[in-house]
Amino acid sequence: MSRFEIKMPKLGESITEGTIISWSVKVGDTVQEDDVLFEVNTAKVSAEIPSPVEGKVIGILFKEGDTVPVGTVVAIVDIDSDEGIGEALVEERNVPQVEETSSHVPSVTSVQEVKEVPKAIAAKTEEERWYSPIVLQLAQAAHISKEELDRIQGTGYEGRLSKKDIKAYITRKEQGNITVTEPVSASAQSVKAVSVRTSPTAPSSASSLT
Repeated sequence: MSRFEIKMPKLGESITEGTIISWSVKVGDTVQEDDVLFEVNTAKVSAEIPSPVEGKVIGILFKEGDTVPVGTVVAIVDIDSDEGIGEALVEERNVPQVEETSSHVPSVTSVQEVKEVPKAIAAKTEEERWYSPIVLQLAQAAHISKEELDRIQGTGYEGRLSKKDIKAYITRKEQGNITVTEPVSASAQSVKAVSVRTSPTAPSSASSLT
C-alpha cells in the first residue's frame, strides 16, 4: 500500500492554521485528481482543497470544525487502490509518522507543490471574489471571462462559487439556457450617452452658418 499524505495547506504568508469547514469525501471513497477533498477557512480566505492524486481515501484524521496547524496531515489517500481501507488508521492520529515519511520523500515533495497552487491564487483583496483553482480551470476551458464568472451565483461557503456551480453553469450555457447580455447592454448605454452628447453640436454648427 502506497500512502499519500494530504496536509493542511498554507493559504497565505501569515497563515499558520486553518479550520476545516466540511469534508467532501469519507473513508472508503475513491477520488480523482483535482476532486475536492475538504473546505478550509482561515482568517483571510476560504478555499476548497483538491486532491493532488487519484486513489482511495483510507484515513481522515480531523473532523469538521477542527482548527489544524499548517503542514499537519489531515487525510491519507491510498494511491495503489489495492484493498484494505485500514480501520486502524483511526489510531494513527496518535502515532508519530516522522520515520515513515522519510521512506517516501516524493510524497512530501508532491504535497509542497500542491500547496503552491492555492497559495498563488489565494491572493485576493476584500473587494475581490475568491475562486478555487478548479473553478478557474473549468472557467478558462469554457472560455468564461472574469466578468461573467463574477455574475454567477454561488452556493458554497459565504456564497462562494463551487466546482458544482461552475459545471452546472457551463452545462446550461452549452444548452443555450443562458444568455450573457449584461456587458453588451452596458456598452450600448455608453454608446447612447455619447450620441446624446454629440447631437447638440449639430444645431450650433448650423446656427453659425446662418
